[in-house]
Amino acid sequence: MRYWGQTQSYTFSGLDQVLLAFGQQLSGASDIPLTRLFGQSPAGLNSTGDSDIKTYYDGILRQQESQLRWPMQLLLEIESRNLFGAPLPRDVNFTFAPLWQMSDTERSAIDTADTNAVIAAYSAGLIDEPTALRELQSRGKITGRWDAITAETITAAEAGPPRMEGVAPPAKQDSGFDESDHPRDGDGKFANGGGGGRNSGKAKRRREIRLERREYAQVMSAINEQYHAKYAGSRGKSRGAFVGNYYYRFKNNGFNKYSIHAKIPIAGHEKKIQRLEAGDNA
Repeated sequence: MRYWGQTQSYTFSGLDQVLLAFGQQLSGASDIPLTRLFGQSPAGLNSTGDSDIKTYYDGILRQQESQLRWPMQLLLEIESRNLFGAPLPRDVNFTFAPLWQMSDTERSAIDTADTNAVIAAYSAGLIDEPTALRELQSRGKITGRWDAITAETITAAEAGPPRMEGVAPPAKQDSGFDESDHPRDGDGKFANGGGGGRNSGKAKRRREIRLERREYAQVMSAINEQYHAKYAGSRGKSRGAFVGNYYYRFKNNGFNKYSIHAKIPIAGHEKKIQRLEAGDNA
């Protein structure tokens, strides 16, 4: 039996939730955020969608590192042997182009933190100048800074005197006191005739002079080069070294650990230097 004139009503409530849930499942399975997969606006108060995009780009980087690095490394190795007839150098490395571009604020913050860390290590004597320049140059590839540091700049720094441990800031030498004119015994006391006054016989702490940074590095380098051949057997004693136009007296505290306590011009002080050298060789 047919019924004419009757209508049936249908409701579609909840269909939008079904489609949204389906989209979320599809987004999770493909590792693509909804803002990029469907081009929809980010949901949430004050949400810009940047975190979603950054997470997406980080996922791509993980895939590049896990799936592409080894094949690319193999291709580079083959090309190196094909073009140059030699294996790929061990220090050769490559990075994938970043998909997420840092803002000026982020770039400036990272650059400031990296620069301060390198300067702190250099000031503490943990690294030398060429190493500090290389670190700044490598970090500049990420932040886009330090373009002025070239291979020629690093080569010039390597050609200069090495940065030595314990470099002190420049200070003036006490011109009124010459340690060589006041000989001491092995325990640090002034020997007879070493000086007058009521306190001349008391033990005094050996005065260490401070040299300009570059001069100090040159003296330390010269002593280090001759240490094993000339100074290794005189640890704990005062010895001398000829560097340039000066004769330096220093306390040998071990390799690369010297306390410089006299700087004597060679010209005009030849006899004094000969007496000191003869005393060292006695």
